[in-house]
Amino acid sequence: MSLMEDWLTFLSGLLVGLCAVPLLPFVMGLLKRFAGGQGGNEAYADLDVQVLNTLPPKTEWMNMGWWTGDDEGADPFDQCDKVRPLAETRPLKSLPEACEALALKLYSACGLTEGAAILDIGHGPGESVLLLKSRFQPQRLDGATLSLRDAQRAQGKLASAAKGGEGGTEVQIKAADGAAFLKECNPATYDYIFALDCAYHFSSHSRKDFFTAAHRALKPGGKLGLFDMFLATPYPAKKKEAKGSRGEEWFKATSAELPCPTRAALTWPQELKLRLFCLLTSTPRRNLLPFSSYFSTLCSAGFSSQDISIMDVSSHVFPGFARFLRDFAEGDEWRAGAGGWNMRKALGSFAGFVEGWARGGDEGLLRGGLVVVTKAKQL
Repeated sequence: MSLMEDWLTFLSGLLVGLCAVPLLPFVMGLLKRFAGGQGGNEAYADLDVQVLNTLPPKTEWMNMGWWTGDDEGADPFDQCDKVRPLAETRPLKSLPEACEALALKLYSACGLTEGAAILDIGHGPGESVLLLKSRFQPQRLDGATLSLRDAQRAQGKLASAAKGGEGGTEVQIKAADGAAFLKECNPATYDYIFALDCAYHFSSHSRKDFFTAAHRALKPGGKLGLFDMFLATPYPAKKKEAKGSRGEEWFKATSAELPCPTRAALTWPQELKLRLFCLLTSTPRRNLLPFSSYFSTLCSAGFSSQDISIMDVSSHVFPGFARFLRDFAEGDEWRAGAGGWNMRKALGSFAGFVEGWARGGDEGLLRGGLVVVTKAKQL
């Protein structure tokens, strides 16, 4: 056999092998069936029919959600001392429902009204942008999200909504870093700036840089609203620790059912666990501040201490979100077709972190809170 024939034989075998790879599952299924394996002579024994009947989702929400369905639409700061025990509230079941509830809680806390100029930062595929447009009819609505893919998906949803007869405000969406976008816009542009469950991920700028840029972009009397993550220790458990230099009470909590941490600082195993969480979620460690340091950073960015309100709402967020993640990771097998094995296992690992937060005390390394900051009006 000549050298040319040897090469042709090798290439032919390689081509056949490559073509056969996609057929391997089918061939293995046939072999199992002929060998009397699972399913016997049933033609569709190895077909996951549930996956075939899974419909594309109608929404693409992604935040931790507000999982207790109490007093929908009410300002959580006004309801702080009236919140019912968690056992008496109606737990929300679906992620889209809980995510929208958290968004509406933030908007209510900020006193959002119709006809405002709004910037939505870190909105992902655009569900919060659609909600703001349809529910509050803003005079101006801009969005900035770091992912080009998410920006394009948000633009596509807005275009589809417009074709469906939803008119109103023209929305400008940009794929941009939030702090960089704020620095480039004109001063005193917005009545409201929202960052829903995203600001702790921002890596290109420090907390102070972001807050300073937001202060610059807000109109006098405008509000910055966030759902954000905080280091649980040290916790401002005493009244005097939750007051500013003028005696104003800037910190509140609806999380009485979650024990407060007793340690003044993290132990080294806790710090190691926290840094692992940061690594897995692309969260800069420097962004996770205790409540008091967060408050001080807002003050140093130009906001007045009496215009800052922070509320710990962990008990309304973490327990329900942890249950959802665990159910997704270990629940019905049909979900594997939607997210895949890797996604289920990753969310199962993340559930372990959130379950610790949901128990509170010294085990709960992080807390979740609503933040409402008002830019002082000019005299």
